[in-house]
Order: sequence, then C-alpha cells, then structure tokens
Amino acid sequence: MTPVDPLATPLPGGLVLLGPAGTLMFWRALVTAETAARRDGIRAPADVAAVRRLLEVAARDARSAVSGSTEVPPPADLARFETTSGVRLDPIGTGEAASLLGCGQRNVRDLCRREVFASAQCRSGVWTIERDEVLARRGREQVRRARIESPARTLQPAA
Repeated sequence: MTPVDPLATPLPGGLVLLGPAGTLMFWRALVTAETAARRDGIRAPADVAAVRRLLEVAARDARSAVSGSTEVPPPADLARFETTSGVRLDPIGTGEAASLLGCGQRNVRDLCRREVFASAQCRSGVWTIERDEVLARRGREQVRRARIESPARTLQPAA
C-alpha cells in the first residue's frame, strides 16, 4: 500500500488523495485562479465551481487538522462561515480589509462590487471577504508598487 502523504498521494486509476495541507493549498490555488480569471472577464465552468465548493468544505476541516485544533464552531456560529458556495474560513469586514490593503473602506467596497474578490459577499449591506484573498491581493500590490517605485538603472560614468 502507498504511504499517505500529508500533501497528496497518488492512487491507482488516476485518482489523487489530498491530505490536509494539500487540500488547503489546492483550494487557495483554485480561488486565486478563479479571481484572476474573473478579473480578466473569464467565467469558470460550473464544474470548477462545484470542485471549489467541495474544497471549501474540506478546507475548513483541513485547517483544523493542519493547525492541530479540533475545535469546531457550534451550530449557532456556523452562519458566519457559510456562503452561497460553501463554507467561509476566515471572513473579515471592509474595515479590516482596508487596513490590510492600506486604502479606504469605500475602495474595498468598490473592489467587492467589481468582483475583484471571489469570496466577497454582501449581506444586509455589509461586505465580508476571505482574509487569505485580501492578503494575496496585498502581496500583489506590494510587488507592483516596488516595480513602479524602484529607480531606473542608469549608466554611471566610469571613474
């Protein structure tokens, strides 16, 4: 029998068994790819959305397995994790997202309305976004700013 790897284990018949770390990694990669595709005006096929929903549910359990915590929110608290597409893992509001991104809440709400964040959801006028997705955008913005702000290399005269 093939030993089970915490990331992924190949199985006969073209199957792959994802471990907790692999589930989280694959879910994050899929959400990132969907976000990039949506930004470029490409809508993912229904099969991709179905796989994402399954991975969201599995990622919630995987997160507790990876962190070592077996604590599961009681049923009354599950509403904060639920979305139309599955389970929320770490939702934050526009205030915290604005703080992480270094911009205003109005800017974050505009990004949500433009569907820049795949996980953005508005309930009763209150937007929530997955923290991981906001942090990923912040990282991309920092790289973009570094490219813009880096001084152009110029030839120095020989001394």
